[in-house]
Amino acid sequence: YGFSSDGCQRCTQCAGEGQVCDPLNGRCICPPNSRGLGCAQCVAGTWGWQPRLGCRNCACDRIGSIGQLCESLNGQCQCREGYAGRQCDTCAIGYFGYPECRRCNCNVDGSFVHADSSITCDANGQCPCKALVVGLKCDTCMKSTFGLSALNPEGCTRCFCFGRSSECVQSEWSWGHIRMAEARNLSVQYIRPQYVTNTEYEYIVVVQMAGAKSYREDAEIHLLNDLNLIPRSTGNVSIGAYTNFFHPLYFQLPPQFYGDRTSSYGGHLYFTLLIEGANRPLERNVLSRFPLVQIHSHKKLVLDYYEYENYEYALNVTYKVPLHESEWKFHHNSQTVDRATLMAALQNVRHIFVRASAFA
Repeated sequence: YGFSSDGCQRCTQCAGEGQVCDPLNGRCICPPNSRGLGCAQCVAGTWGWQPRLGCRNCACDRIGSIGQLCESLNGQCQCREGYAGRQCDTCAIGYFGYPECRRCNCNVDGSFVHADSSITCDANGQCPCKALVVGLKCDTCMKSTFGLSALNPEGCTRCFCFGRSSECVQSEWSWGHIRMAEARNLSVQYIRPQYVTNTEYEYIVVVQMAGAKSYREDAEIHLLNDLNLIPRSTGNVSIGAYTNFFHPLYFQLPPQFYGDRTSSYGGHLYFTLLIEGANRPLERNVLSRFPLVQIHSHKKLVLDYYEYENYEYALNVTYKVPLHESEWKFHHNSQTVDRATLMAALQNVRHIFVRASAFA
């Protein structure tokens, strides 16, 4: 201690625990900003005690913090709303413009959102817009796009006018639903071989029409584009089978789902399957070859929607099939379709087949 032209004097060893020599007068004192037994506590407004070094000042930002006190262990100051950082000297996520931090107010539908649901704008308040969205707050669709939506990874949808124009405006229509008049029931009963009198057939099909009693008719399970189709699009169906079905059966949706369905683009096809008594699921390698839904526009335009690996073996399951090009493939080559192809298919829907069961 006592630095001078003659040098320094040696401190005497301090008897008090945690004390150090004062570099000015040689007295034994606690290290800077520390106090208490063993000099192991920080005084108010300081933090981060270390032996022989003491504590550091909180140095809380006078604009962004509430007072000058901080946590004794990590030095975190108490920040005002919109401020962040140990010293509250930066803007918090969702704010910009330090020292006067203001809300970004980004449009949730048009901005990229972090996993914790937060949105970060830059120092000028520019929000992170999706690919087809513009504006300081990401609240406007780019030219030739429409339909700002949080569900759209690009924010907006490109206009599609079948080549006649590249410009469009947001429609005032709202989503509606096309529904089946009533549910269909498929009953499969396996007939023991001793009751089979004619082994030429593998099954017997009985169709019950609405409001009528069950009767046997010349109905068959037709094969179309590799799919086994249950007869008719309405009415309950009973099948007496002599052998197991090794491929899934398909329902055909009734005519109200056909025709021009271009306004359904971007929507969904919902259907629910309730299954009783089934206990032998089809193999995954079998299901992987068959779509969950198939759309026919004409014989050369057949589109498939697959579940891929997310097969549902539940006995009660509701499917939500998106009508978006990223989810559909050409039936004949399994290539992903583009928007023009899906819109062309929706313009003239002739058949829709949905898988009736994932069980044999």
